[in-house]
Amino acid sequence: MKTLVIHSLADAHRLSSHLEAPADRLRRNLRRLLDCGESAMRLLARLKFEETGFDPLDAERPLNLIEQVNQSLTYEATFQAAAWLVETHPEHAPVTLHLGTSRGIDIVSQDGKLLAEVFAAVDPRNNRKLEKDIDRFRAQVAPLKYVLYMSPTTGGKPEQYEVDGVRVRRLTAYARYGDAA
Repeated sequence: MKTLVIHSLADAHRLSSHLEAPADRLRRNLRRLLDCGESAMRLLARLKFEETGFDPLDAERPLNLIEQVNQSLTYEATFQAAAWLVETHPEHAPVTLHLGTSRGIDIVSQDGKLLAEVFAAVDPRNNRKLEKDIDRFRAQVAPLKYVLYMSPTTGGKPEQYEVDGVRVRRLTAYARYGDAA
């Protein structure tokens, strides 16, 4: 698991900008793979099973393409969430980000008063992810509890709302990549 500390809006934006180099390297690799003349199914198999992508925070480390896509957008959502949280609640900065697949809380303020779970999804209703995160956060003890997500859709819910003390907010950062919704 990768742990990072965000003190300011600038820290979050700097980390977000680091995602560009691995994404650009992936784009160049995809062009090469698309032009290699393999069958469409062989290409899909390579994209799914081989290390055709790169670690979103280390463009030199090979990674499965699907993992790069998932991690890159989850990291971007987390960086955007951290930026919004330190801007909205500067009295609780710095915040610690827990990136990766480990269990635990994604963003925690150093004073422990602010907690946030973050995800990126095609639809926040998929696999009941939003509902499960809200349910899990209901039991957390902290004055400020957030579930923040990046998605092209709100899943039929408002952009922001509250459920039993858990504040839910759709991140608008997705729009900078060409929001399809």
